[in-house]
Amino acid sequence: MTTPRPVQLTHLRQLAITKQYLHDAKNPTFAEVVSSIGCLQLDPISAVAKNHRIVMWSRVGNYDMKALSDFIYGEKQMFEYWAHAASLVLSDDYPIHRHWMSLYPNPEGRVQAWINELGEKGVALKNTILTRLQNEGALPSRAFEGGEKGGVSSGWTGESTLNKMIDYLWCRGDILVAKREGNQRWWDIAERCLPQSAPRHVLSQEEVVTIAVQKAIQGLGIGTMQQIKIHFTRNNYPQLDVILKKLVANGIVIPVKVMDGITEMRGAYYLHSSDLATLEQLEAGGFAPKMVLLSPFDNLICDRKRTEELFKYFYRIEIYVPQAKRQYGYYVLSILQGDKFIGRIDPLMDRKTGVLHINSVHAEPNAPDDVNTVMGVRQQIEGLGTWLGAKEIRYSSVIPSQWAGIIGG
Repeated sequence: MTTPRPVQLTHLRQLAITKQYLHDAKNPTFAEVVSSIGCLQLDPISAVAKNHRIVMWSRVGNYDMKALSDFIYGEKQMFEYWAHAASLVLSDDYPIHRHWMSLYPNPEGRVQAWINELGEKGVALKNTILTRLQNEGALPSRAFEGGEKGGVSSGWTGESTLNKMIDYLWCRGDILVAKREGNQRWWDIAERCLPQSAPRHVLSQEEVVTIAVQKAIQGLGIGTMQQIKIHFTRNNYPQLDVILKKLVANGIVIPVKVMDGITEMRGAYYLHSSDLATLEQLEAGGFAPKMVLLSPFDNLICDRKRTEELFKYFYRIEIYVPQAKRQYGYYVLSILQGDKFIGRIDPLMDRKTGVLHINSVHAEPNAPDDVNTVMGVRQQIEGLGTWLGAKEIRYSSVIPSQWAGIIGG
């Protein structure tokens, strides 16, 4: 039996931050970032900016949003599919996602029951969508509205039959998103949404899970089996325990026990062997800290339980909480300084007026109040405003007293 390697909690945090490109890296590219973090979660809320754009901004700084769109849809380096949730995933990882596409839908599930219920009408609608895309190229959903809209009501969702059929074809991998105009997705035949360089070989399920497990561990830095399960290809890790044992036996994955000082934390943790040198560098004092603002759905904190356990930072999104009952705000960005969370802000970008409203700023208990830290928070807010093209930043009066002399002043 392999003896677990001890790792201090501080170094686990620093490795997670480094693997997530939230350390002081020198001019990272889009490709370097997404290769390390694995996916960018999509979310329609744009109180500040879309989640995937904020996630990238936290890592590379001020960039042209069109350049990211070109990287994703123009160069076809990523495509939309399921990962943590609906996400942008790497075209290089297509064989992983192709496997799960091939298993959709579950023959015993409600989606297949809905398809069976549609019968010939469903076949006709599917063929119409695929034929038009094949012949006409990328089209938005609205291009198919008319005779095909509506139809058999299944009670599966409140959406139209057309939209459910498009979603069905997407989950199967028959069609993918060719581009976006605002929130409107333009669909095309899957093959045309991938670069020629994208691998297309077929993997067995064991091969898929073996690769995905390693990507999940590398994205986490160090993680438990439960944390792996809900990272990257969330909940798609059949026989995870068996595959982990094989990876450990082959020396690819290293068992770890996490120490908080002299106290061992509960759970069996795992480190990828390719990250051992980075961990050793961090243990020797090689961490490169910086201050960043993080989206509510950032890859580092999307697992709320892990975030609370390892960073001692409690975060819950309050979008669906009535305004009067919110503790921090509608769309709160977390402030990460080095390897600790020191506060949060509630921003709102008014695109009509060009004003970035900072509705509140909150400091965590024992947050630093030295001038450099407080100036750093202000600079992060100003950097956000610059990236968003804000003409003005307006602060409310809800600012921690120990920070008020600089922030909002």
